[in-house]
Amino acid sequence: MCSIYTCIGVSGEYGMKKFNKAEVTALFHKYSVPNPNDASKEIVDIENVLQLCEDMGTDPGAELDILFFAYTCECAERFVFHKSEFIHGFQKLNVSTVSDLGTALKKGVKALKLNEDFRGIYEFAYRYNVDTANQQKNLKKRECAALWRLFLTGRWASLDDWIDFLRESKKIKVIKEDTWRLLLDFILTFPTAEYKKGGYDPKGSWPTLIDKYVIARVPELA
Repeated sequence: MCSIYTCIGVSGEYGMKKFNKAEVTALFHKYSVPNPNDASKEIVDIENVLQLCEDMGTDPGAELDILFFAYTCECAERFVFHKSEFIHGFQKLNVSTVSDLGTALKKGVKALKLNEDFRGIYEFAYRYNVDTANQQKNLKKRECAALWRLFLTGRWASLDDWIDFLRESKKIKVIKEDTWRLLLDFILTFPTAEYKKGGYDPKGSWPTLIDKYVIARVPELA
């Protein structure tokens, strides 16, 4: 199976190389600012990412495009692009210009399908959004709900039902990474709520929160 990058036709592996390190390095310096944690280095911060989006002609509200770029760059710190990450992202997308970057990101987001290939960016999104700088360990429920809507709208028929269940579960304040990760397994196993017809084992290895969701919808499993 080809990677998403070769499948969407942006990788240079089987076609013309468009990536030019010198051009991309110049772009990095155009958008970078001094790193507040290390004045000898530069970063592209969130303000300049938004400027990059504007220059690409991408709506800053197109959060999945920005997240796809961060995933491609393999960013270690949320809302921050270090030089090596920025260049790596352009190289992986096989582009050197802002215009081509915008086109590649749109292609990448459009190519995302709810399957095993989806897992990489889905799992990255949780880790990327945890604010480790402020000692955050788990994402808040509302943060996960926003991300699930971003990822799963139009892809999972039970999304609204799942969000409603979380809203009704007043004692749930955070979503652990294990629950985030295994929800995708649940969706891939029961893509159209087949669990209501059988096959779901509440004594299996599913997270407690997913067990509670299924039991709330199929009480006889309790």
